Amino acid sequence: MDTNHNARLTSTEITQLWTNYMDDSMAICIFRYFFYIVEDNEVKELVKYALDLAESHIPKLNSFFEGENYPVPIGFNVNEDVDVNAPRLYSDSYILTYIRDVPDWHEQLFGGYCMFCKRGYL
Repeated sequence: MDTNHNARLTSTEITQLWTNYMDDSMAICIFRYFFYIVEDNEVKELVKYALDLAESHIPKLNSFFEGENYPVPIGFNVNEDVDVNAPRLYSDSYILTYIRDVPDWHEQLFGGYCMFCKRGYL
């Protein structure tokens, strides 16, 4: 028996997607700045990986919003919200610590949203 079930996203799921969009657009700005100022080549590779990962999320998130006929959020924008030519504010050690710790913050936040999602996943 074929069941064609396309339930709309719940408000909690839309909230999670919106938050992820804002987080990723902010991360893109942060990692672009880090990419310009980092000195250590090994750390630069990690920054590039983190930047690429954040950039890969945006089209996926856009497709969720478009599929639900929701407006796509106006996130942070590198050209408007970041001066990549600003003086160096952070050391390579700080950048490395930031890259290490940010996924933990997101995991805690994401876990809180998932327990309220109707589907149990996003």
